[in-house]
Amino acid sequence: MKQPQFGALPTGKRLELIKKSPNYKDGKFRNLIEKPTISDGYSMLEEIWNTMFKNIPMKEPVGIIPSIKTDLKTLHPKENVMIWFGHSSFFCKLMVSKFL
Repeated sequence: MKQPQFGALPTGKRLELIKKSPNYKDGKFRNLIEKPTISDGYSMLEEIWNTMFKNIPMKEPVGIIPSIKTDLKTLHPKENVMIWFGHSSFFCKLMVSKFL
């Protein structure tokens, strides 16, 4: 993440503005309400056990997951597009009507 296209750490007036946020404490942003890493009623040990030893149906795909090789440069500029790159990476382009 320390590459020019991701920007730089805030400095000067921008940093001072950030420090005034109610979410800024101890040098970083914090949720106003703490979020647990695991939901109530579950334990990390139980989840590790279940992941490793419990038989979970449909845990893995039963067939080939279809994929289409797409050249992003050839997409029509006025077409709505959503492309899944994998895991949590998407390319989404939606044309908004000027008549809304």
